[in-house]
Amino acid sequence: MGIKIHATPDPGTAGMLGDGLDDEYNRADINAQADGYQRVKGYISINDLFAKIQAALITNPNDCLEIIEINAHGNPGICNGFTAQNIASFGSQLATWHQATRLCDVVSIYFTGCNTGVRIAGTESLAQALSRLTPTEAGGNVRINVYGSVGYISGSHMHGDAQTVVGATVHGNYFAPYPSTTDSQGTNHPGSTAATGAASYRGYREGRPI
Repeated sequence: MGIKIHATPDPGTAGMLGDGLDDEYNRADINAQADGYQRVKGYISINDLFAKIQAALITNPNDCLEIIEINAHGNPGICNGFTAQNIASFGSQLATWHQATRLCDVVSIYFTGCNTGVRIAGTESLAQALSRLTPTEAGGNVRINVYGSVGYISGSHMHGDAQTVVGATVHGNYFAPYPSTTDSQGTNHPGSTAATGAASYRGYREGRPI
């Protein structure tokens, strides 16, 4: 049986980007069990997040990890406390869990933060960056799919009501859309996009779109 995790940080911890999302987190508390998820919440660091997920795995020794959804503020290079500079720690932790045979054959990771699947200024998105750092199908017989949002997002994958918009106004402050970009091979990468449901996320496996 697959373990599904919906993770949210302590809203008051600086750098974890959970502030202002209390209503969403309270809704997750109420509905997670009915949606088949376990709540991992209130963590104050990336290491604390990993420890809390590890505790969930220990509590369910016969089950494998199937889904992790991280719900926090974000942008193309940041979600929760994860950044382009430290995302390798997530890949290393996934490898550790895989070596302990705690990952399902197919694992899905969702960065439910704004624009986490959008590429900017020649730099791959956080979702794509993590996908390059995960255990591989050829090397470990595991498929890890990493999803980032295609715009400013509300709702979540867990609830099945994810929705993105091109630009957003929050507390009177306007956040402009990220523009489309073209890479050195001439490939166009969309900027912030409006979408609903599964289309609110862009997926990657081993650095490639899926």
